[in-house]
Amino acid sequence: MDENQNTEQVESPRGDGETQKLKTENELLRSLAAEGVSDLESALAVAVKRIADTPEAKPGDVVGQLKRDKAYLFAKPALLTPKTSGEKYSYASAGGSAAIENAAKTARLSGSIKAVAEYMRLRRKNSI
Repeated sequence: MDENQNTEQVESPRGDGETQKLKTENELLRSLAAEGVSDLESALAVAVKRIADTPEAKPGDVVGQLKRDKAYLFAKPALLTPKTSGEKYSYASAGGSAAIENAAKTARLSGSIKAVAEYMRLRRKNSI
């Protein structure tokens, strides 16, 4: 007997449909990353849903449409507003001890925790 006749073709554990689905997802991931997506997981979920709804759609076209429809998924982090340290206004440079006295008066009269915290912050800042 010839060995070629006895060998059987080994089927892949995954069906062709699942393999195609994985290839499509990989292509979507590459396209989304190339376009500079900021939230890859969300963008991938939306793109997979769109491809499932219209099977004839190509991944590149879906990513392009997604970029037009949901531009916030592609926002550059550098374009976002930087966070501040929380300091709103420098009272010490604006009036020195007068600013501390005003903050103390405001804290005493209002009883607000925020006003007391601001007074304490000014005291610490000027005692150094």
